[in-house]
Amino acid sequence: VSDLWPESAVRLGVLKNGLPLSLSRRLESFCYRKAWAVTGQSRTILESVKRRFPGVRTFHLSNGVDTAFFDPEKARSSTRDVIAKRPFVLYAGLHGVAQGLEQILLATQRLQSQNGLRFVFVGDGPEKKALVMKARDLALENVVFLSPVKKEEMPALVASADIFLVPLRKHIPGAVPSKLYEAMASAVPVVLVASGEASDIVRRHNAGIVVKPGDIEGIAEAVKTLHANSHLRRKMGASGRRAAETHFDRTQIVTRFVKYLETDLRSGNLDSR
Repeated sequence: VSDLWPESAVRLGVLKNGLPLSLSRRLESFCYRKAWAVTGQSRTILESVKRRFPGVRTFHLSNGVDTAFFDPEKARSSTRDVIAKRPFVLYAGLHGVAQGLEQILLATQRLQSQNGLRFVFVGDGPEKKALVMKARDLALENVVFLSPVKKEEMPALVASADIFLVPLRKHIPGAVPSKLYEAMASAVPVVLVASGEASDIVRRHNAGIVVKPGDIEGIAEAVKTLHANSHLRRKMGASGRRAAETHFDRTQIVTRFVKYLETDLRSGNLDSR
């Protein structure tokens, strides 16, 4: 379980009371009750599942990152030249409802005089067209939108950024965006616009600055703080890299899960359901 559905859809206003929501909850219940085990990418997700379905076996299968693929050494000056010769803040990923990227545009409006600081949005999604129009309406000269890039180009792109944005539109229980781990592995400090478990990770490992969703001034101040302090950026970036290697390396996470499964196979507890 990467996200709690349909609860997340309800919180985002995509689903409301009615037949679709009722059917979605029945499907959710059926899947959990029939599963031999339920994995969750965050502990908050597992707590929700166990509270509502106490008989279900659960395992914390965290999202993670390939720390050899996403590496600070992959930063390239050529990548910076293509995107922005000036310092830049990067968002790379889905331009969707859950990300709430409009709040980032409103924050950039407050930072147009910050020594050429530039915001680069890379990716696509259902909200991108509206975001581009919003940037034009606000006359934002410090924002550029780029098309999605190939997977193999992502490490250089992320590692070349000065600051990485990881925003959510509002609190979504259990949500920990996977791009957070990619930024940490790349030794790039994050501005996390979220609460809950994702914010706990950033604070615990000193990997960036946390702002509550909807706090436009807070987002602007967080970016301004990091932009003005290269020592702080390096310190938080290095802390994030250490945490990625120690706690969120995908190979280690998968190895623990394989051992968990093999233990039950040997004991005969793993049936064919």
